[in-house]
Amino acid sequence: MVKRKRAKQETLEKHREKGEEKIVIYIDSREQNSAIAEKLKELGCDVRVKVLDVGDYVLSDGIVAERKTVEDFLQSIIDGRLFEQLVSMKSNYEKPLLIVEGDFSRIYSLRNIHKNSIIGALTSAALNYQVPILFTSCARETVDFLHNIAKREQLGKTNDIRLRIGRKGMTLAEQQRFVVESLPFVGPKMAKALLREFGSIKEIANAYSKDLQKVANLGAKKAKHIKKVFRAEYNED
Repeated sequence: MVKRKRAKQETLEKHREKGEEKIVIYIDSREQNSAIAEKLKELGCDVRVKVLDVGDYVLSDGIVAERKTVEDFLQSIIDGRLFEQLVSMKSNYEKPLLIVEGDFSRIYSLRNIHKNSIIGALTSAALNYQVPILFTSCARETVDFLHNIAKREQLGKTNDIRLRIGRKGMTLAEQQRFVVESLPFVGPKMAKALLREFGSIKEIANAYSKDLQKVANLGAKKAKHIKKVFRAEYNED
């Protein structure tokens, strides 16, 4: 999910109760009513709700996690949110994580997305953006991961948890790639290839289908679909 921007960052101290360290986990306000927040509290975590600009859970000074259900992960591929969120996490935290929660066996059948596009998105997240992906079957398992990571990173350490607020802005080139990546069948590699071939988003939009096919792995079917997105009249229905 895309967060609101702010111009500063906050440093919040760890919570210590009766001389004992307590694990602190910051949760985005949109996640506060989830089962995960309640289960973390049951495990003794000091759960603090904030409007996070980056990620859904801040687990240490260097670790942020974005949680998506399988359905939300697929939707984020379609609407282009996924790669913007990866860039945002990578720009602000040393060790970002992506958690995909749910029945992974259904990931190729839930939405009308080609299997190669899903595999491409997963591969790109891990390799191009260097964001590890954790797969969990349910909220309970997600809680176990979050709790264990936070415990491993926090207990016995003196550094406080710093919330990164006001993410680094995307460069013009990143914004251009982000727009092109939102086109059907276009991932990060192909987006770069299209921009290198045509020089701008405007020239990509104006190109004929046969010209688009000059880019490697962009066949007639994909080119036709991309041109349809550019040329079809907008119909909200």
